[in-house]
Amino acid sequence: KTTAPAVGTITPSTFKVPGDTRLTATYTGDVKSVIVTINGTKHKGGTVSDGTVSFYIGNKIASTSDVVTIEAIGVDGKVLDTKNVTIAN
Repeated sequence: KTTAPAVGTITPSTFKVPGDTRLTATYTGDVKSVIVTINGTKHKGGTVSDGTVSFYIGNKIASTSDVVTIEAIGVDGKVLDTKNVTIAN
């Protein structure tokens, strides 16, 4: 029996600084977890459920010049999709 490979996409919402403390996103497919990378530092966690992601950031994103990506991870631990997060004032 062959199992179909996991597939999925992620679409992050714009993160506003100052103000936002949670990064949110929507996803499709077999996404089971996410990794948020902020200026090269990976952070695992967040809540992934029913097509939405909520990830507590606190003050880790402080500037519109910060470089932030979010990776959608499938059940097999592989990266399904990676997107840049837009940061706005």
